[in-house]
Amino acid sequence: MFSGLFTTLVTPFLGTGIDEDSFSELAQWQMSEGVDGLVTGAIAGEGPTLSPAERYRLTCLAVEAAAGRIPVLAVTGTNSTATSVEFTRAAKTAGAAAAVLMTPYYNKPSQEGIYRHCEAVARAVDLPLIINNCPARTNIEIAPATMERLARLPAIVGVVDEASDPDRLMADIATDARLARFAARECARLPFHSASTGAFSLAANVAPSFAREAWRRRAGGDHGAAARLDLLYRAFDMEAEPAAAKYAVSLLWPNFSPLPRLPLTAASEETGAMVRVALARLAGALDAVPAAGEHPAMTRKAS
Repeated sequence: MFSGLFTTLVTPFLGTGIDEDSFSELAQWQMSEGVDGLVTGAIAGEGPTLSPAERYRLTCLAVEAAAGRIPVLAVTGTNSTATSVEFTRAAKTAGAAAAVLMTPYYNKPSQEGIYRHCEAVARAVDLPLIINNCPARTNIEIAPATMERLARLPAIVGVVDEASDPDRLMADIATDARLARFAARECARLPFHSASTGAFSLAANVAPSFAREAWRRRAGGDHGAAARLDLLYRAFDMEAEPAAAKYAVSLLWPNFSPLPRLPLTAASEETGAMVRVALARLAGALDAVPAAGEHPAMTRKAS
Protein backbone atom coordinates (compact mmCIF):
# COMPACT_ATOMS: atom_id res chain seq x y z
CA MET A 1 0.00 0.00 0.00
CA PHE A 2 1.15 3.55 -0.73
CA SER A 3 1.37 5.72 2.38
CA GLY A 4 3.00 8.80 3.86
CA LEU A 5 3.79 12.24 2.47
CA PHE A 6 3.95 12.55 -1.34
CA THR A 7 5.24 15.76 -2.91
CA THR A 8 3.22 17.03 -5.88
CA LEU A 9 6.23 18.34 -7.77
CA VAL A 10 6.12 21.70 -9.52
CA THR A 11 7.56 21.83 -13.03
CA PRO A 12 10.26 24.39 -13.90
CA PHE A 13 10.33 25.65 -17.47
CA LEU A 14 13.24 26.92 -19.53
CA GLY A 15 12.25 28.71 -22.71
CA THR A 16 9.59 26.60 -24.38
CA GLY A 17 10.62 23.36 -22.68
CA ILE A 18 11.23 21.79 -19.29
CA ASP A 19 14.25 22.75 -17.20
CA GLU A 20 15.33 19.17 -16.66
CA ASP A 21 18.32 20.01 -14.46
CA SER A 22 16.26 22.10 -12.03
CA PHE A 23 13.51 19.49 -11.92
CA SER A 24 15.98 16.70 -11.21
CA GLU A 25 17.63 18.75 -8.46
CA LEU A 26 14.25 19.41 -6.86
CA ALA A 27 13.32 15.72 -7.00
CA GLN A 28 16.67 14.66 -5.57
CA TRP A 29 16.34 17.19 -2.74
CA GLN A 30 12.93 15.77 -1.91
CA MET A 31 14.54 12.36 -1.68
CA SER A 32 17.28 13.58 0.65
CA GLU A 33 14.70 15.29 2.87
CA GLY A 34 12.83 12.05 3.43
CA VAL A 35 9.51 12.37 1.61
CA ASP A 36 7.68 9.12 1.03
CA GLY A 37 6.88 9.58 -2.66
CA LEU A 38 6.78 11.93 -5.64
CA VAL A 39 3.91 12.91 -7.94
CA THR A 40 4.43 14.23 -11.47
CA GLY A 41 2.04 15.96 -13.85
CA ALA A 42 -0.49 17.05 -11.23
CA ILE A 43 -2.10 20.50 -11.19
CA ALA A 44 0.94 21.53 -9.14
CA GLY A 45 3.12 20.33 -12.01
CA GLU A 46 0.94 22.08 -14.61
CA GLY A 47 -0.11 18.79 -16.12
CA PRO A 48 -2.79 20.36 -18.35
CA THR A 49 -0.12 22.38 -20.19
CA LEU A 50 2.36 19.53 -20.66
CA SER A 51 2.75 17.70 -23.94
CA PRO A 52 2.63 13.88 -23.88
CA ALA A 53 6.39 13.82 -24.38
CA GLU A 54 6.93 16.23 -21.48
CA ARG A 55 4.71 14.18 -19.18
CA TYR A 56 6.70 11.09 -20.04
CA ARG A 57 10.05 12.82 -19.56
CA LEU A 58 9.11 14.28 -16.17
CA THR A 59 8.13 10.86 -14.92
CA CYS A 60 11.39 9.40 -16.23
CA LEU A 61 13.39 12.10 -14.42
CA ALA A 62 11.50 11.57 -11.17
CA VAL A 63 11.99 7.81 -11.40
CA GLU A 64 15.71 8.34 -11.97
CA ALA A 65 15.90 10.61 -8.92
CA ALA A 66 13.92 8.17 -6.77
CA ALA A 67 16.30 5.36 -7.76
CA GLY A 68 13.85 2.73 -6.55
CA ARG A 69 13.84 4.03 -2.98
CA ILE A 70 10.44 5.76 -3.05
CA PRO A 71 7.49 5.42 -5.44
CA VAL A 72 6.72 7.87 -8.21
CA LEU A 73 3.08 8.46 -9.11
CA ALA A 74 2.17 9.93 -12.49
CA VAL A 75 -1.06 11.84 -13.01
CA THR A 76 -2.57 10.45 -16.21
CA GLY A 77 -6.29 11.16 -15.99
CA THR A 78 -8.01 13.39 -18.54
CA ASN A 79 -11.58 13.81 -19.76
CA SER A 80 -10.84 11.42 -22.63
CA THR A 81 -10.68 7.74 -21.77
CA ALA A 82 -8.50 6.95 -24.79
CA THR A 83 -6.02 9.70 -23.89
CA SER A 84 -5.99 8.57 -20.26
CA VAL A 85 -5.10 5.06 -21.41
CA GLU A 86 -2.31 6.47 -23.60
CA PHE A 87 -0.87 8.56 -20.74
CA THR A 88 -1.12 5.63 -18.33
CA ARG A 89 0.74 3.33 -20.72
CA ALA A 90 3.47 5.94 -21.03
CA ALA A 91 3.66 6.28 -17.24
CA LYS A 92 4.19 2.55 -16.90
CA THR A 93 6.93 2.61 -19.53
CA ALA A 94 8.60 5.50 -17.68
CA GLY A 95 8.69 3.45 -14.49
CA ALA A 96 5.88 4.97 -12.43
CA ALA A 97 4.72 2.86 -9.50
CA ALA A 98 1.11 3.92 -10.06
CA ALA A 99 -1.03 6.34 -12.03
CA VAL A 100 -3.43 8.93 -10.61
CA LEU A 101 -6.77 9.26 -12.41
CA MET A 102 -8.75 12.46 -11.90
CA THR A 103 -12.44 12.15 -12.67
CA PRO A 104 -13.22 13.43 -16.19
CA TYR A 105 -13.74 17.18 -16.19
CA TYR A 106 -15.93 19.55 -18.21
CA ASN A 107 -17.90 16.84 -20.03
CA LYS A 108 -19.39 15.76 -16.66
CA PRO A 109 -20.03 12.02 -17.13
CA SER A 110 -22.61 10.13 -15.12
CA GLN A 111 -21.58 7.91 -12.22
CA GLU A 112 -21.74 4.97 -14.62
CA GLY A 113 -19.52 6.90 -17.02
CA ILE A 114 -16.99 7.59 -14.26
CA TYR A 115 -16.91 3.91 -13.38
CA ARG A 116 -16.50 2.76 -16.97
CA HIS A 117 -13.79 5.36 -17.61
CA CYS A 118 -11.70 4.10 -14.69
CA GLU A 119 -12.49 0.47 -15.49
CA ALA A 120 -11.32 0.93 -19.08
CA VAL A 121 -7.97 2.33 -17.97
CA ALA A 122 -7.60 -0.43 -15.37
CA ARG A 123 -8.25 -3.12 -17.98
CA ALA A 124 -6.01 -1.56 -20.63
CA VAL A 125 -2.86 -1.01 -18.57
CA ASP A 126 -1.32 -3.29 -15.95
CA LEU A 127 -0.48 -0.53 -13.49
CA PRO A 128 -1.93 0.31 -10.05
CA LEU A 129 -4.39 3.20 -10.15
CA ILE A 130 -5.24 5.85 -7.56
CA ILE A 131 -8.54 7.67 -8.10
CA ASN A 132 -8.59 11.44 -7.52
CA ASN A 133 -11.95 12.88 -6.48
CA CYS A 134 -11.71 16.66 -6.98
CA PRO A 135 -15.16 18.18 -7.58
CA ALA A 136 -13.86 21.75 -7.26
CA ARG A 137 -11.89 21.30 -10.50
CA THR A 138 -13.93 18.69 -12.35
CA ASN A 139 -17.45 19.80 -11.40
CA ILE A 140 -18.34 16.17 -10.81
CA GLU A 141 -18.03 14.13 -7.62
CA ILE A 142 -17.61 10.41 -7.20
CA ALA A 143 -20.55 9.01 -5.27
CA PRO A 144 -19.72 6.64 -2.41
CA ALA A 145 -21.51 3.81 -4.20
CA THR A 146 -19.37 4.39 -7.30
CA MET A 147 -16.19 4.40 -5.23
CA GLU A 148 -17.26 1.13 -3.64
CA ARG A 149 -17.61 -0.38 -7.12
CA LEU A 150 -14.23 0.98 -8.18
CA ALA A 151 -12.62 -0.39 -5.04
CA ARG A 152 -13.52 -3.89 -6.19
CA LEU A 153 -11.31 -3.56 -9.26
CA PRO A 154 -7.92 -5.13 -8.44
CA ALA A 155 -6.03 -2.31 -10.17
CA ILE A 156 -7.59 0.39 -7.97
CA VAL A 157 -5.27 0.70 -4.98
CA GLY A 158 -6.16 4.10 -3.53
CA VAL A 159 -8.12 7.33 -3.57
CA VAL A 160 -7.22 10.99 -3.15
CA ASP A 161 -10.25 12.84 -1.84
CA GLU A 162 -10.43 16.60 -2.34
CA ALA A 163 -14.12 16.96 -1.57
CA SER A 164 -15.19 19.38 1.18
CA ASP A 165 -16.51 16.44 3.21
CA PRO A 166 -14.03 13.55 2.99
CA ASP A 167 -16.16 11.50 5.38
CA ARG A 168 -18.79 11.18 2.65
CA LEU A 169 -16.55 9.19 0.33
CA MET A 170 -13.92 7.71 2.57
CA ALA A 171 -16.08 6.33 5.37
CA ASP A 172 -17.53 3.74 3.02
CA ILE A 173 -14.10 2.41 2.07
CA ALA A 174 -12.28 2.92 5.37
CA THR A 175 -12.61 -0.74 6.25
CA ASP A 176 -10.87 -1.84 3.03
CA ALA A 177 -7.30 -2.26 4.21
CA ARG A 178 -6.11 -2.72 0.63
CA LEU A 179 -6.80 0.88 -0.37
CA ALA A 180 -4.49 3.81 0.28
CA ARG A 181 -6.44 6.90 1.31
CA PHE A 182 -4.75 10.23 0.66
CA ALA A 183 -5.73 13.59 2.09
CA ALA A 184 -5.48 16.44 -0.41
CA ARG A 185 -3.19 18.41 1.89
CA GLU A 186 -1.46 17.96 5.20
CA CYS A 187 -2.33 21.41 6.62
CA ALA A 188 -4.67 21.74 9.58
CA ARG A 189 -7.38 23.98 8.15
CA LEU A 190 -8.71 21.51 5.56
CA PRO A 191 -11.03 18.56 6.21
CA PHE A 192 -9.21 15.41 7.17
CA HIS A 193 -10.32 11.83 7.61
CA SER A 194 -8.77 9.78 10.39
CA ALA A 195 -8.57 6.80 8.04
CA SER A 196 -6.15 8.61 5.70
CA THR A 197 -2.93 6.74 5.12
CA GLY A 198 -1.11 9.58 3.37
CA ALA A 199 -1.26 13.08 1.97
CA PHE A 200 -0.36 14.86 -1.25
CA SER A 201 1.68 17.96 -0.43
CA LEU A 202 2.29 21.16 -2.37
CA ALA A 203 4.13 22.70 0.58
CA ALA A 204 6.72 19.94 0.47
CA ASN A 205 8.20 21.59 -2.62
CA VAL A 206 9.72 24.16 -0.24
CA ALA A 207 9.63 22.40 3.15
CA PRO A 208 9.74 18.65 2.53
CA SER A 209 11.02 17.41 5.87
CA PHE A 210 8.72 19.73 7.82
CA ALA A 211 5.71 18.79 5.72
CA ARG A 212 6.44 15.11 6.27
CA GLU A 213 6.70 15.61 10.01
CA ALA A 214 3.50 17.69 10.00
CA TRP A 215 1.70 14.86 8.24
CA ARG A 216 3.09 12.24 10.62
CA ARG A 217 2.02 14.22 13.67
CA ARG A 218 -1.39 15.06 12.28
CA ALA A 219 -2.03 11.43 11.51
CA GLY A 220 -1.30 10.81 15.18
CA GLY A 221 -3.73 13.50 16.33
CA ASP A 222 -1.28 16.39 16.84
CA HIS A 223 -2.31 19.29 14.57
CA GLY A 224 0.25 21.79 15.85
CA ALA A 225 2.88 21.28 13.15
CA ALA A 226 0.28 21.14 10.38
CA ALA A 227 -1.17 24.43 11.60
CA ARG A 228 2.18 26.09 10.90
CA LEU A 229 1.69 25.28 7.22
CA ASP A 230 -1.69 27.00 7.06
CA LEU A 231 -0.27 30.47 6.36
CA LEU A 232 1.85 29.08 3.54
CA TYR A 233 -1.18 27.43 1.97
CA ARG A 234 -3.16 30.64 2.34
CA ALA A 235 -0.41 32.35 0.35
CA PHE A 236 -0.42 29.58 -2.24
CA ASP A 237 -4.19 29.91 -2.60
CA MET A 238 -3.96 33.61 -3.48
CA GLU A 239 -3.10 32.58 -7.04
CA ALA A 240 -4.10 29.77 -9.36
CA GLU A 241 -1.98 26.77 -8.43
CA PRO A 242 1.01 26.55 -8.70
CA ALA A 243 2.10 30.17 -9.39
CA ALA A 244 2.73 31.07 -5.75
CA ALA A 245 4.37 27.74 -4.96
CA LYS A 246 6.77 28.14 -7.89
CA TYR A 247 7.66 31.61 -6.66
CA ALA A 248 8.38 30.13 -3.24
CA VAL A 249 10.67 27.49 -4.76
CA SER A 250 12.49 30.17 -6.74
CA LEU A 251 13.35 31.98 -3.50
CA LEU A 252 15.16 28.88 -2.28
CA TRP A 253 16.59 27.82 -5.66
CA PRO A 254 17.79 30.90 -7.60
CA ASN A 255 18.03 29.03 -10.93
CA PHE A 256 14.46 27.73 -10.65
CA SER A 257 12.13 29.78 -12.83
CA PRO A 258 8.92 30.84 -11.04
CA LEU A 259 7.10 31.39 -14.32
CA PRO A 260 4.13 29.13 -15.03
CA ARG A 261 2.86 28.49 -18.52
CA LEU A 262 -0.07 30.38 -19.91
CA PRO A 263 -2.91 30.63 -19.18
CA LEU A 264 -1.38 30.96 -15.69
CA THR A 265 0.66 34.04 -14.87
CA ALA A 266 3.42 34.79 -12.38
CA ALA A 267 2.64 35.54 -8.75
CA SER A 268 1.71 39.12 -7.94
CA GLU A 269 3.70 41.34 -5.58
CA GLU A 270 1.02 40.93 -2.93
CA THR A 271 1.16 37.17 -3.19
CA GLY A 272 4.94 37.18 -3.18
CA ALA A 273 4.99 39.22 0.02
CA MET A 274 2.62 36.76 1.67
CA VAL A 275 4.77 33.85 0.54
CA ARG A 276 7.85 35.49 2.03
CA VAL A 277 6.13 36.05 5.35
CA ALA A 278 4.89 32.47 5.44
CA LEU A 279 8.31 31.04 4.63
CA ALA A 280 9.99 33.30 7.19
CA ARG A 281 7.60 32.14 9.89
CA LEU A 282 8.12 28.56 8.86
CA ALA A 283 11.88 28.58 8.60
CA GLY A 284 12.83 31.44 10.92
CA ALA A 285 14.54 33.85 8.52
CA LEU A 286 15.29 34.04 4.80
CA ASP A 287 18.03 36.62 4.71
CA ALA A 288 18.90 36.04 1.06
CA VAL A 289 15.37 36.45 -0.24
CA PRO A 290 14.89 39.65 -2.28
CA ALA A 291 12.45 42.27 -1.08
CA ALA A 292 8.93 42.24 -2.47
CA GLY A 293 8.89 43.62 -6.00
CA GLU A 294 12.58 42.98 -6.68
CA HIS A 295 12.09 39.55 -8.19
CA PRO A 296 12.10 39.85 -12.01
CA ALA A 297 9.18 37.47 -12.44
CA MET A 298 6.88 39.30 -10.04
CA THR A 299 3.89 41.06 -11.53
CA ARG A 300 1.82 43.78 -9.92
CA LYS A 301 -1.80 42.89 -9.31
CA ALA A 302 -4.17 45.36 -10.95
CA SER A 303 -5.75 47.74 -8.48
